[in-house]
Amino acid sequence: MPQNVKYWLLIVIIIAKVEAKSISGLSTDELNIQIEANSSVSNNHFKINIRKKHNIVNIAYSILDSIRYSALHKDTAYMRIIDEFKKGKSIKDSVAKKLFDDLVERNSVYKRDLIVANLKSDKAYDHLLGLMMTSSKEELENKEQNKSRIILDDTYVKYTVNISSQTKIALAHSPSQISNPLLYQLLTQTLNLCREKHRNNFLDKGLTSGY
Repeated sequence: MPQNVKYWLLIVIIIAKVEAKSISGLSTDELNIQIEANSSVSNNHFKINIRKKHNIVNIAYSILDSIRYSALHKDTAYMRIIDEFKKGKSIKDSVAKKLFDDLVERNSVYKRDLIVANLKSDKAYDHLLGLMMTSSKEELENKEQNKSRIILDDTYVKYTVNISSQTKIALAHSPSQISNPLLYQLLTQTLNLCREKHRNNFLDKGLTSGY
């Protein structure tokens, strides 16, 4: 085989290996995924931050424990919005809603914890992170298939995926294995991984909307 043919064949093999490695989730690129879930009926509110670097993943998670209403009631901006709401005015205005949410968040108390996992011993989870990297927003949200879906609960989940300088945001209403398989798997497998590492009632399913 001529030397130039061998050279280009080697290049093709290297490129194929790099692409396969990236798709499988084994890329050395840094990955950060933020998950935030809210339920207005159960008042469940929890957050997960997944940070992957090489074969190590750090997962920080927090669950809403309480809200300091006594402090909020002393905040003039908060009380002004509440007064407007009592008068029958909506607080869906983007500026007022953001201010309201920011004030509540500032006075929210969370239970927090952190785990560290080695992806060399959890290839399935590593592969799942790889799929989150390569899947598009449209594939994750699966809106076309879900347009006539009937939903019985009200858990809204926001996924923010950061890869290098690129960011994609996917939204899901009560994600399930059928409606949003990748988003559901990421949420449930991440929570279960945390439960396995730290066996306590911190992540009771009653506090995570059944996930």
